[in-house]
Amino acid sequence: MDATRLTLWRDAALILLTLEAIALVLLPGVALYRILPAVRQLSMQARTWLFKGRLTVWKIQRVTQRVMGTVAAPFIWWRSTTEGINRAFKHLGWR
Repeated sequence: MDATRLTLWRDAALILLTLEAIALVLLPGVALYRILPAVRQLSMQARTWLFKGRLTVWKIQRVTQRVMGTVAAPFIWWRSTTEGINRAFKHLGWR
């Protein structure tokens, strides 16, 4: 095979490789550029959805804390009262 013919094929392969690289970078870049406005709009909607979700979680948290405080309060009061009585007995030497 002639050397000039080999260099011609090498140059053609390099040009083809360069065109493929440009196409592989250009196509996702154009797609991203076209999608960007929709992503911005979705981002704004997502912020609204996340804020509403956060408000719902806060409401659930407040209700849960109130209910658990109501349910657990007698047990906590009973436990602290018995601990106080036990400490008093221990301090007086009765136990």
